[in-house]
Amino acid sequence: MDPKGKKLIAKGYLVESDINQWSELNAHFHGIIIHSIGSGVVADAIARNNHLPFAAADSIIIDSDDLEREFKKLQLAQFHHELIFQSLKQGEGARAEMLMREHALIGLRYPELLADSE
Repeated sequence: MDPKGKKLIAKGYLVESDINQWSELNAHFHGIIIHSIGSGVVADAIARNNHLPFAAADSIIIDSDDLEREFKKLQLAQFHHELIFQSLKQGEGARAEMLMREHALIGLRYPELLADSE
């Protein structure tokens, strides 16, 4: 597992310059998973999926006007990455699949959970 994502999150906050770094780390993580599967069918399906609006791994939207909330989202995404990596390393395919499905919902379902309670 690349420690750069963990290090970016470990400092406890985001600054504007972290956004591009996170996007690159996120794309790298997802690319490694696709490449390691070694299936042309899966790679093709994901490539087609990546052309759909808001479906690609790099389509995560970061609101630079609310970096505190966005930090929470990226913190959760990083945790997902670590759990996915762990499950793949342990050969837990069903768990990895479930975690990837949950991870895909982060942009759709999590904003309300990460919003301030005010």
